[in-house]
Amino acid sequence: MKIARQVKLVPDARQASALERTLPAINEAANWVAAVGFEHFGLKRRSVSCGSCVTAN
Repeated sequence: MKIARQVKLVPDARQASALERTLPAINEAANWVAAVGFEHFGLKRRSVSCGSCVTAN
């Protein structure tokens, strides 16, 4: 069974600044993972999540 939890970030000013600088890189990496996964596996979500994350790190 998978458990998902949604949380709300409440950063202070310093943390908010760091998030604003970091999120574009995270989004770019996520887009790359999605593109690689679609190219190699079609729409098989499990294959994308298991295969590309090690490379993205």
